Amino acid sequence: MSDSDDIPEIEIQIRPDDDTLAELGVSAEEFEQQLELAIADYHELLDTASESDDVPGLEDIEVELHGRLHRLGDLAAIRITGDLDALSDETDELEP
Repeated sequence: MSDSDDIPEIEIQIRPDDDTLAELGVSAEEFEQQLELAIADYHELLDTASESDDVPGLEDIEVELHGRLHRLGDLAAIRITGDLDALSDETDELEP
């Protein structure tokens, strides 16, 4: 069994609020492109943050649309499913 088989499966679903995007004049494609950039930045932050750093939750990451920053939780519904307890146990084991 490989190391990746030992990591619990977690699924994150991000469903944009079409009404909010329409109010902002943002297309689904533009939102998706900007969301990908924001998530890449978030991954980089997670990879470089120390335990003492205050890392925002996924709903609090910022997505830039038309030159303005918006909180992801205000733009989309976020659902995380899977074995979250096992994931927490897995990350605890990685800490020195």
